[in-house]
Amino acid sequence: MPSLRTIALLCLCAALIAAAPATKPAAKPTFPLIVRDQIKKALDDLQSSGDFFVAEAQLQKIFNQTIAYSLPKDAEVIRDADFALRLVHQLRSVPDHDRRLELFKFLRANENLSRMLVFLINPKQDPANVYALLDRLRQKRADQLDKFASLTAAICVVHDRPLSRHINENEVHAPDPLAIFDFFTQNEPRLFFGVKNVPAELLIYVVDTTAQIDEMAWALDKYAKDPKVGARFFDIKYDFEHYRHGTPKRITLEGFNLPNIARYGGVCADQAYFAASVGKSIGVPAVYAHGAAANSGHAWVGFLEATSREGWWNFDIGRYEAYRNVRGSVLDPQLREEIPDSFVSLLAEMIGSKLADRHNAIALTDAASRLVEAEKSAFDSAPPAVARWTMSTSRTSCGIRPSRSSNRAPTWPPASVWRRPPCGRSTAMSTTLAAAMRMSLGATPTPGRS
Repeated sequence: MPSLRTIALLCLCAALIAAAPATKPAAKPTFPLIVRDQIKKALDDLQSSGDFFVAEAQLQKIFNQTIAYSLPKDAEVIRDADFALRLVHQLRSVPDHDRRLELFKFLRANENLSRMLVFLINPKQDPANVYALLDRLRQKRADQLDKFASLTAAICVVHDRPLSRHINENEVHAPDPLAIFDFFTQNEPRLFFGVKNVPAELLIYVVDTTAQIDEMAWALDKYAKDPKVGARFFDIKYDFEHYRHGTPKRITLEGFNLPNIARYGGVCADQAYFAASVGKSIGVPAVYAHGAAANSGHAWVGFLEATSREGWWNFDIGRYEAYRNVRGSVLDPQLREEIPDSFVSLLAEMIGSKLADRHNAIALTDAASRLVEAEKSAFDSAPPAVARWTMSTSRTSCGIRPSRSSNRAPTWPPASVWRRPPCGRSTAMSTTLAAAMRMSLGATPTPGRS
């Protein structure tokens, strides 16, 4: 028979159990959680309905609300909203609806690749061409694309149209993009920097090769793991006969390719092209740079040097004294525009940076562009869940309230949908995006020698 002490303990335990709440109270939903739920719902609905027009309008509204009510700590949710809007807007350019939906499903299933590509595509590009190339790669190498996300994204934005270069009298054309992908994936362990961990923003200066695959294989066999890319410039003997007397260059007569340049020599343009092409072939971002002094033009090579934590572009080798204070120009392979070599030098800052931080910077710049337009018209209505939550918090303490607007689908860059807070005070949004606003409006690097 139980003792009185045992009976008392059992009664106490029963009382405590009875007094305890049946379930733990649900946590209050946070602003980022609500926004992400809204994004997921919009994308899920798109995957079911295939209606990109409606999805873009909904995601535009979510993006507007996100940057209007976000706090400085909410940069990641701004990035997520911008990613979803960019993805759907870009895919809307794909003309075939079924292919567009297939690509959407593929990218949702391969998130590394989708984020890399969506944030890498420049607004000046035609995304239809980029996604046409992605679709071709998907049909041939679907199981490898996410594994080599940076490489895939770089190839898609560079080779969305045929790439060629004129090196004086010689014209060179890029190999097939699929062959470029195969070359770099199959030789990845032999490449100086590899490709998996190199930012796509730098890889565009690797995959923009116009040497043929057999030339690249020759260069890799001869120079693999050799960081002295600049030294390749002076490996090429100078053709003084052509320079002094205008006789045809032997390299032009025999066939313009890397082994022949090494064998027969050339002028500065050929030296620079050789060094840059070798750099690309061994996995080192490299460019053909050129400029003009008082009496003549000249070409030299630029290439990336790096440690595990920092990187820098070397534009000094082959750049003779007369060209030290001359601005060099290089080809932006993504837009096919000439840009100052100092702009390329800034890309070295990518080394050691986090992918999320780079994408946050792009998203904040997109948001800053929206803020520039925010002076012009009324604030779009929020998705219901976001509106209910934001209007019940201090995020609306400055008097911002959603107003009615049409449900017309947005254009890109989309039309403005904000007005100033009535109280005249800056919102949390302006604190979050101040740096991005400055970068978007005026922080352009000063052209000059790198």
